[in-house]
Amino acid sequence: MTRPMSAPRILLLAAIAFLLAGCGPMSAQNPGGAYSPVNAVAEEGEAHLLLGGADVVAYFTEGAYRPGRPEFSSRHEGVTLRFASAEHQVLFDQVPAKYLPRFGGYCTNGIAYGIPWGGDAGTWKIIDGKLYIFGGQASKDAFELDEAGNLALAERYWREEVAGGNSFLQRAKRLVLRVPHYKSGEELAQAAAKARPAGGGLVNAPRLIQVSAEDPAAIRAELIAGLQAPRPALSPKFLYDALGSRLFAAITELPEYYPTRTEAAIFDAHLDAMAAVLGPAPILVELGAGNCEKAARLFGALAVRRYVAVDISADYLLAALDRLQYEHPAMDMLGVGLDFSDALDLPAEVGPGPRLLFYPGSSIGNFSPDQALAFLRRMHAACAGGRLLIGVDLVKPSEVLEPAYDDALGVTAAFNRNLLPHLNRLIGADFALADWRHVAFFNARESRIEMHLEAARDATVRWPGGERRFAAGERIHTENSYKWRLEDFADLLTAAGFRNPRSWRDGRDWFAVFAAEA
Repeated sequence: MTRPMSAPRILLLAAIAFLLAGCGPMSAQNPGGAYSPVNAVAEEGEAHLLLGGADVVAYFTEGAYRPGRPEFSSRHEGVTLRFASAEHQVLFDQVPAKYLPRFGGYCTNGIAYGIPWGGDAGTWKIIDGKLYIFGGQASKDAFELDEAGNLALAERYWREEVAGGNSFLQRAKRLVLRVPHYKSGEELAQAAAKARPAGGGLVNAPRLIQVSAEDPAAIRAELIAGLQAPRPALSPKFLYDALGSRLFAAITELPEYYPTRTEAAIFDAHLDAMAAVLGPAPILVELGAGNCEKAARLFGALAVRRYVAVDISADYLLAALDRLQYEHPAMDMLGVGLDFSDALDLPAEVGPGPRLLFYPGSSIGNFSPDQALAFLRRMHAACAGGRLLIGVDLVKPSEVLEPAYDDALGVTAAFNRNLLPHLNRLIGADFALADWRHVAFFNARESRIEMHLEAARDATVRWPGGERRFAAGERIHTENSYKWRLEDFADLLTAAGFRNPRSWRDGRDWFAVFAAEA
């Protein structure tokens, strides 16, 4: 007959089993280098892949989790790190200590309890310029109940861990005997609930206002007029249905598409200088906000108190604003649904006082020079007494420009061709995808990239009440992206009424961020 185990022994073995099932022994995770212990596990052929391949630089430069790519990999003290771009890899290689997560990438809240358990790369926080990873939102919530106190505890227990005093058996024992400050998950959840204001939820909740009402009849008339024009052309805004928006997000991850990561690198290198020029920005208004990630990087440096995200659909902004509000609970956030390409009439809820109008990316390039001047004048009126911060894509060789709009993987082609099923839904047309191909090229005379859909064969497209025959090789013009010279765009800002334009550029002069007074 087997002697029954004592309760403490059962608990201890259960704890050990939990560790084996959930985290694995440290020896299975650690490379044994100076950067050790570390949350690096065998994955995709790599023996010690940090954080499952998350790009640690993107947390700082983009304010977001980004998966790294195998072709952009670095080895650091026995650990493999992946990056979303070559630029991020170079930034890391120059100063690894700046980007490495604290506590080896383990859950920071777990370390506060003396137990290194796995971290979720998608749940993170930057505190005083250092990256901290958490095991999930619940762990992050618990940590933030007493951020300073928990951070001090984590530092204490991490010193024991690095010194080798926190052995596998000791960690298992700690789960059983527990630290003096131990609280159960239920207790932590209750404490978090009490910390929230009455009524639950956040200190503030984002508000949504839809200014531009969608008019299906007007949209249909605009699209049919564009298709029936002698040279068919459509507004690029119709590229962005739900699938189109996701495809564009994928485009920004491509190695050929330089604007997003180049602009991010400019902000990373020059944000302090920008803040010195711009001063505090109590009201930040972002045009074409999308996922709102770019603006979030400015909040601390510019002391933003109210963030206004503007996009065509307020509903599209809701998920992004909810996430952002959770990270910045005291900030006032407003989502405005507005098609600002024709009019920039911001609602009164934006509030009085000077505003910083933020238009990142290279979307100003979708306007012709005359249209851009008119749009900048509307922007000047919208931020009178305040300032403008705007991204501008600069002229560069066609061998750099054209692949950015016609990538080898065909993602941009899919983005452009996705317009056809969108048209079919909007006007009841019968475009066949097989009849059309993506075309993109740099028009040097006009200083712009042009995107077209070209008929691969003779095709007749029908819709209720009309049709058009397209000959093979005939094109529908879907987008322009104008490229500017630095001095020309500065002159354009001045012509629109802005004063004292300043600019910051990347090392290759591929992209610029301008600031100007309204």
